[in-house]
Amino acid sequence: MENIHELREFYEPKSASYAKHLTDRLFEKAEVLVQFPQIGRVVPGMDNPKIRELIYKSYRIIYHICSYRSY
Repeated sequence: MENIHELREFYEPKSASYAKHLTDRLFEKAEVLVQFPQIGRVVPGMDNPKIRELIYKSYRIIYHICSYRSY
């Protein structure tokens, strides 16, 4: 599955509570990236240290670290 909405739709018929719990936990993991963007490892096989991943259970959250300026 390529996105969290597909993941939730997949599990909802089996267990709506599990689908909600799983997707909520994935969002919580992703929220940590705001404060600690380098917490994930560089995606194996990628030659770009800004493309990283977090693992939760058997799922990968792949993300790109973007630089921005705050004024």
